[in-house]
Order: sequence, then structure tokens, then C-alpha cells
Amino acid sequence: MANTGEVTVERDGRRYGATYTVRDGMLHVKTHTETRSVELGNQTPEELASNVLNEVVNAQAGGTP
Repeated sequence: MANTGEVTVERDGRRYGATYTVRDGMLHVKTHTETRSVELGNQTPEELASNVLNEVVNAQAGGTP
């Protein structure tokens, strides 16, 4: 399992990126606007980081998927 990595998502022709770090059973996802931390679950760190990044992008777009 990787301790750090990068993820990207694409929305409306734009690409958004974040870095993530795994430490002490927590996943920390850092974008240019914020850092979110979530507990690791059944997903891989990369899958979970991608989901968190999608949440950040959705929140910035006013909550629309």
C-alpha cells in the first residue's frame, strides 16, 4: 500500500488534482483549497482519495454532480 499519491478527476472538461497521504489509519487528501481527512475503509487509498476529491469538486460547484 502506498503512503502517498496523487489523484485527478475530470469535470466539465476541466481536470482537478489532489495529493493524498495515509497515516495512522487515516487518509488525508489535500487540494489547492482545503485538506480533508477520512478513515480508511474497504476501498484502496487511491479510490477513496478520488471519491474525496469528487466531493470537494462537487462542493465548489454548488453541490451538483
